[in-house]
Amino acid sequence: MTPTSLVPAADTEQMEQSVRQTRAEGEARIEARLLTATGETIPYEFISKRIVDGGETVGRAGLGWDISERKRYEKRIERQNERLEHFAEVLSHDLRNPLTVAQGHLKLLNQTGDEGHYEKSKRALSRMENLISDVLTLAQSGKRISLSEYETTDLETIAEDAWVLIQKGQATLDVDRTRRVEADASHLQ
Repeated sequence: MTPTSLVPAADTEQMEQSVRQTRAEGEARIEARLLTATGETIPYEFISKRIVDGGETVGRAGLGWDISERKRYEKRIERQNERLEHFAEVLSHDLRNPLTVAQGHLKLLNQTGDEGHYEKSKRALSRMENLISDVLTLAQSGKRISLSEYETTDLETIAEDAWVLIQKGQATLDVDRTRRVEADASHLQ
């Protein structure tokens, strides 16, 4: 039995490279698929070492083990990391928006002295505080948000609440019609 007979044709070159590396460097470690007697493949890790006697190479020894569980774990971690990255992007956006609003209103307060900008800044900062509190509560609970925690929410009300927080300039908000959706209203703003 040769090392290349243990793997499917697509992994033969990788196994041959491992054999060459063992000859040249004394050892090699690779991940490849083990070909079973039924033709199925299993993720495997193979290590091989050169056997030396009196300074002369007399053979090679190899060992391999099933790494299916490790591969499943790596995939699960990869999916979790992708979800975490997405969550961080959403959180960054959700925090940046009220921060920008607060900064804009503080700048206008400074320029105009209009106290209305102070109140709008306070609302924006309060929104940030609520978001941070919600995230901390969620993180500390270790739970995922479930649909059972949602409530029927009117999108017109959410749009109007969010509109209060932003700098309008010449813009206006016109809601032609509304819909009711199942959501966490505090996270729609």
